[in-house]
Amino acid sequence: MAGIFGFFDFTKPGKGVDPDEPEKRAVFRYLDILWQKKGKLIALNFFYFVCILPIILAFYLFLYEPFMTRLLGEELLVGTLFVAMFAFIFSLPPPVLILLMAVSVFLLGPVTCGLTYVLRNFVRREHAWVSDFWQRAKMNFKQGLFLGIVDALMFYVGFFNITLFFDPVYEVPTFFAVGAIVVFIIFLCMRNTLYLMAVTVELTNFQLLRNAFLLTFDGLWRHLLTGFIYTIYIVLILLINPYVELFVLPLLGFSLLGFTSVFICYPLVHKRLILPHLERAAESGEDQ
Repeated sequence: MAGIFGFFDFTKPGKGVDPDEPEKRAVFRYLDILWQKKGKLIALNFFYFVCILPIILAFYLFLYEPFMTRLLGEELLVGTLFVAMFAFIFSLPPPVLILLMAVSVFLLGPVTCGLTYVLRNFVRREHAWVSDFWQRAKMNFKQGLFLGIVDALMFYVGFFNITLFFDPVYEVPTFFAVGAIVVFIIFLCMRNTLYLMAVTVELTNFQLLRNAFLLTFDGLWRHLLTGFIYTIYIVLILLINPYVELFVLPLLGFSLLGFTSVFICYPLVHKRLILPHLERAAESGEDQ
C-alpha cells in the first residue's frame, strides 16, 4: 500500500478540478485545498523544518524564550523534543555549530522560495509535486540566498528590539523602539509578497524589495488579515501547550502559515504584476 493512510502517496493523481464547477467562497476554497493537499503540506513542512532547524533552535534560545518570559512574566517550557535538540546541537564543537548555523541561513531563502512555489501552485490549482520544492529552491538559489540573508537579519534585529522594549532593565527611547517595531511590521507585510514575486516574475532584488514595499500599502487589508490569522495560529501553536508545539512545528506549522499567506496575497500579485504584463503582451502582439 503506497503511503501511510494515504497521506504520503505522492504518485497517485489528485482529485482535480471540474472546469464546470462553480467557484467556491474563499474560506471554503482555502479549507478545500488544505484538505486535498494535507499529505504534501506535511511533507513540505518536514523538509523545510529540517533545513532551518538550527535557526529555529537559535531563535528559541536567544529570542523567543527571553521575549515571552519578559512579556508574560513567567518561565516558559519548550517541548521535550526541542530540549533534546538543544542539548545535542549546542553540545557540538563551536566550529561545527557555526557551520550548521551558516548552512541553515544559507538554505533559508532558497528553500522558502521552493516552499512558496509549491504553495502558489496549490492556490492556482496547478499540479505541483514535493520534488518541485527542491527544483525551485535550486532555480531561485541566488535570489533566494539574498532574500534569506535579509530575512535572518530583519528577524534578528526586529525581535532583539522588541525584547529590549519590554525589558525594564534597558531604557530605550520610545521613539526609537516604536520606530524599530513599525519597520519590522512593515517587513513582515513585505514578506507576504517578496518570495511570491521571486517565484512568479523575473525581477531584480531591488525591484522585489520596492514592489513588496508598495504592495504592502496597496493591499494593506490583505496583509492585516494575514497578520491576524498568523497571530491566531501562532498563539494556538506556541502558547497553549509545549507538546502542541512539539508536533505542529515539524509537521504543519510552516507550510500552514505559508499557505495562508500565499492564498490571501497571491491575488494582489496577480492583479498588480501578472495581469498588466499579460495586457501589455497582448497589445504588442507577443506570443503568450
